[in-house]
Amino acid sequence: MKNAISSMLGMAVMAASAISALANPLLLWDMEAISGLGGGAALTLHHPEFHEVAIVHDAPWEGNVSTYHTVFQDGDKYRMYYRGMAWDMPGVENHEVYCYAESKDGIHWVKPSLGICEFNGSTDNNIILLQDPNHNSFAPCIDANPACPPEQRYKALGGEEVHGLYLYVSPDGIHWKKAQEEPIFIKKEGDRGVFDSLNTMFYDTVQGCYVANLRYYKYVEENGTWDLRQIRRCTSPDAIHWSEPQWLDTGPNFPSPDSPPIELYTNAIVPYVNNPAVYIGLPKRYVFFRGSVYDHSGENSNHACGLSDAAFMSSRDGLRYHLWSEAFIRPGLQHDRWVNRNTMCARGVVLTPSDLQGTPPVLSLYSTEGYYSDGPCRLRRHVIRQDGFVSVQAPYSGGTVTLKPLAVTVTETSQLPGRKGVTVQEEPGWSNVMLLLNASTSALGEIRCEIRDSQNRPIPGYTMAEAVPVFGDELDLPMVWKNGPDLTPLLGQTVILHFAMKDADIYSLRFGHP
Repeated sequence: MKNAISSMLGMAVMAASAISALANPLLLWDMEAISGLGGGAALTLHHPEFHEVAIVHDAPWEGNVSTYHTVFQDGDKYRMYYRGMAWDMPGVENHEVYCYAESKDGIHWVKPSLGICEFNGSTDNNIILLQDPNHNSFAPCIDANPACPPEQRYKALGGEEVHGLYLYVSPDGIHWKKAQEEPIFIKKEGDRGVFDSLNTMFYDTVQGCYVANLRYYKYVEENGTWDLRQIRRCTSPDAIHWSEPQWLDTGPNFPSPDSPPIELYTNAIVPYVNNPAVYIGLPKRYVFFRGSVYDHSGENSNHACGLSDAAFMSSRDGLRYHLWSEAFIRPGLQHDRWVNRNTMCARGVVLTPSDLQGTPPVLSLYSTEGYYSDGPCRLRRHVIRQDGFVSVQAPYSGGTVTLKPLAVTVTETSQLPGRKGVTVQEEPGWSNVMLLLNASTSALGEIRCEIRDSQNRPIPGYTMAEAVPVFGDELDLPMVWKNGPDLTPLLGQTVILHFAMKDADIYSLRFGHP
């Protein structure tokens, strides 16, 4: 067999012919994945790149406080829903409607003329619902329940604080009606400030139930008395009858004894597109006591109208979350993001084509800017690599990561439609089962792997001494040992993976065929 390192240098990476996700990779930012870190290795939060403006809310029925976006992929189409609203915008009457846009790639968006609702005497618009005193937000989803009837394939939560939240259904994602006249969530005695932002729902295909994440105020008495915007979760077998809401555990709301509490204005929680057993959330972190000189939305003498950034959190069970203290998206250099309630992420993270030729699809997410400005606000697209929210990162001085025990089970290539991955020719055993990392190294960096049995003993043939240093930047980077990358002898066994790294990041991994 040729030298393994030479083979690695000769591998050709094929661009995916269609967008497809890694099939249930083990995410190293999953709360249940890691048993230990050593040396300089640390879990590191990454930040998405700012890309183009996806949509400008410049239609007469939109305006400067258009928000509460939902984005999801539906077959070969991407759908977007949002509130169109103007508030104290020069020359525009205040109003509130609910709108629809679509895209072929998640990058270029159009507002179709739907002819459903009349605005200022015309139905030539993309409005799906007119202003309703029972509305504050409208959050659709595709119902992934296999038992869902076709006429209810799309579902949405819509409503507001006083009357409660209603269930809407649609056969096509365009024409909507209430599933029943009574709200499915109502404000109960003792509750205050509920349901007045983007409340979300989806069907969890892993847990086999509907899940709703709702905005509530939480009474907290630490460092004084506060009423905090926080999140509750409940479940349902049918999207009508719901369990009693439970508070999400996002860790301490006081990062340090001297710091103020954290308010989560929205949640944007969805099952992760590459592994639906893990939830991700992009909550808007609302800093109510701060403002800026760029904010003219009715500020007081201290300009304290409330600033926002976007956070990142993830969960395995939907109740206990790892919420990162550092911002996932900072407001940045744009002054109109340092204004009341900006940098609110849309609910939805989708796979889209990369604009770098020959590279695999990326994750796209979206956030608001220009909110509460004198002109129309905008929704900007952000880009991050697949599984790239968090990595185990090590400096060149080195670090290690040890994972919890896991079974060696294979994802067949047939479960990854349109994905080519890594092509290796004329290497015996290189078409068999491999350990494939979504990883990145520098030109000088490297990753080595030792595989241990369930008793934490190195397995002959897969020890660190036999591991070949690998390097590169791939979604499917094969781990190699002196006898090659083949893990067929380990199929069905429970193993412990131990990595040694230099100037490298590991985001996720899977066992399978490239």
